[in-house]
Amino acid sequence: MIYKTHGSWEKAVLMCNFKDGFKDKEKADHTVRYERQDLLEYLKIYTEENRQIPTATDFSRGLLPSYKTYIRHFGNIENARQEAGVYQIVSAM
Repeated sequence: MIYKTHGSWEKAVLMCNFKDGFKDKEKADHTVRYERQDLLEYLKIYTEENRQIPTATDFSRGLLPSYKTYIRHFGNIENARQEAGVYQIVSAM
């Protein structure tokens, strides 16, 4: 719902002024630093809400943190999908 309403998690947080209450750390250049577990949670939430496996297009549209962020943390998107268990989520629907 957040992604559909605000376009990204960061925009929703900024609108609510909740920045200090989240694990994400904002660097001096205003980029967000993600925790590995948060990235997995974003994949799970996206999959549950949209009833589909996140695609490269979903990352580029800003519905999830950037593709490069996932590659930096997991090596590739497929590793992130598997670790988040998105295939099990979709098959259980």
